[in-house]
Amino acid sequence: MTLPPRSTTDRGRVTLQQLQTVTPSASYCSHSPTHIIVFYYYSQLACSSSTLYNSSTSSACRRAAAAENRKVQVSRSAIMTQNPTLPSLLLFDFQNATDLNNWTEQSDTVRSAGRSKATFDLYKTQTKQSAILFTLLNPLPNGACFSGVRTSTQLNLDGYEYISFVCKTSGNATTYKIILRHNNLNEEPNPTFEQKFKVNTDSETTVKIPISQFDPYYRGKIIIDGPTLNVKNITNFGIQVAGGVYENFKQSGLSSFVVDQIWAEPYGNAN
Repeated sequence: MTLPPRSTTDRGRVTLQQLQTVTPSASYCSHSPTHIIVFYYYSQLACSSSTLYNSSTSSACRRAAAAENRKVQVSRSAIMTQNPTLPSLLLFDFQNATDLNNWTEQSDTVRSAGRSKATFDLYKTQTKQSAILFTLLNPLPNGACFSGVRTSTQLNLDGYEYISFVCKTSGNATTYKIILRHNNLNEEPNPTFEQKFKVNTDSETTVKIPISQFDPYYRGKIIIDGPTLNVKNITNFGIQVAGGVYENFKQSGLSSFVVDQIWAEPYGNAN
């Protein structure tokens, strides 16, 4: 469909012949909100001219434009229904979990020199249920150690901006990691995708981790020019505390990490 050009001198000067060239058929209107909007725009433009139409013609034009405006509003609603804003996505609900059997320990004892430990259990009180991660970091002389848990997943985080949760921690550790893997490349020598976050010791911390900022690592060392995380196919999710062998901080000793839920927040979420 060809539209007459619009400029600053067009207002009120579109002719009835021009208007007819952009008037879609009824069947075309029902499937094309864009063309409905185009028709409504030129209808309004034509009706604004008092020199081209007599009063009866203008009245008919306004009625037609009003009818098309109603179609536009319906069509806009249909577009929004087809492309709604994503809701928050609950990834892990420990408040209602029956067990944590699908989570496994991933600590430095997978290597012969390792001597750290992690356990992940349901933590029940009289009022609520959470998950609690106990960690013991027992570093080597160079500071190397890590302790945590992980689980297999099948997550599509496309369209989501943050991984979010509220945690309560105690003990020595002040820096934790979320560790992701993708495309079922869940074991070495494939890289992990990691992001650190700080916690407030002995109090709650609200954590929002930007999904776009996960970097590739291999055995705790960042991979320069490494692969990019495939957010559409997250196949492993882990929580870990590390000694900081390649970092400017060092950690050791006992810590605990309590969390109720972990969720993903979509882009544009104001919360």
